[in-house]
Amino acid sequence: MKIQTNDDVTLRDIRQEDITDYIRWETIETEWQLWDAPWLYEGRTPEQCERELKEYIEKLGRWVSEASEYSDSSIRSRFEIDYQGEHVGSCASYLIDGDCNILDGCDTTSLGRAIGICVFDPQYRRHGIATAALTGLIDYLKAHGSQRIFTQTWSGNERMIALAKKLGFKEYRRKDGIRQVRGGVYDGLTFELMR
Repeated sequence: MKIQTNDDVTLRDIRQEDITDYIRWETIETEWQLWDAPWLYEGRTPEQCERELKEYIEKLGRWVSEASEYSDSSIRSRFEIDYQGEHVGSCASYLIDGDCNILDGCDTTSLGRAIGICVFDPQYRRHGIATAALTGLIDYLKAHGSQRIFTQTWSGNERMIALAKKLGFKEYRRKDGIRQVRGGVYDGLTFELMR
């Protein structure tokens, strides 16, 4: 499945060749890790990094296998992002509970669906890619029955906060001081789409 969000940005299912990009983004081109849940990357030992990369590659392989079995009518929770034909990132959705915590699997008591995005290479930022991709994902989720849509970040990620506000999200929940990043303490933020 492909969703053309504008002339330059396409959302699509993951493919086997995308795994090479993810390995590069996890090991070489890692600047994005400063912004996308950076607390997960701080203080890891080389052994932890190696083990986590192996587990991540296995997970990517499962995602590729699952995507190969999708029909056009299958509901997707994640898409890869292509910009002018180049694989540059991904966007995804996940269920959250009433306390804005991530739920595993499908839960009928969820508060709604939260969305996230990562454009991995800094050279592709400030081209409108994230705006187009998230708009496409929001439209897709709404067309497939999502009533409430949220996004989550941390108070130090000013770019994501600005993008959320640009797309019509308003702050829904703030969890004070739950994120420690590069020696600072930040709030966990959940925004709800109001449009």
